[in-house]
Amino acid sequence: MALTESDINQVLEAIKAESKSVESLETVGSLSGVSSLPAQKGDKLVSVPISLLSKPADDAAARANKAAEAVEGIAVDMNEAVGKAEEATKKMLEAVQTADESAKVARDAAQEARDAIAGGYKHIPMSEEDFEALPEKDDMGIYLIYEEE
Repeated sequence: MALTESDINQVLEAIKAESKSVESLETVGSLSGVSSLPAQKGDKLVSVPISLLSKPADDAAARANKAAEAVEGIAVDMNEAVGKAEEATKKMLEAVQTADESAKVARDAAQEARDAIAGGYKHIPMSEEDFEALPEKDDMGIYLIYEEE
C-alpha cells in the first residue's frame, strides 16, 4: 500500500503535535542533575555534555593555579633575597661606622704626630688676610700662609 500525500501530511502533523521545540523546553536555574543540553549542529540535533561547557573554565583555572604556584615560589625567593639584603645593609652600616671611628682615631693620631714633630707647635693654615686680621697670634702656632686667587 502506497502512502498518499494526505497520509504523509497527517503523519507530519501528528509528529509536529507531539514534538517540542528547543525554545519551549523548561528553563532550569541550576546545572545540578543535568547531564547534557540539546543543540543543533548543522541540520541535525545533538546532545552536548555539560562537561564541555566547563572545559575552558577548568583549563583556565588550571593555568591560573600553575601561575599562582610560580608566583608563590618567586615570593619566597624574593623574601629570602630581601632578608639577605637587609643583613648585608646592616653589616655595611656597621663597617661604615667602624671605618668612621677608625678615621677619627687616625686623624687624631696624625695631629698628635704633627704636633710632636713640630715640638709642640701647631701648624695653622690660613690666608694672609685672615692672618693680618688676627687680634692675637698664638706663640705655639706656626702659621702657614697661603695666597688667595
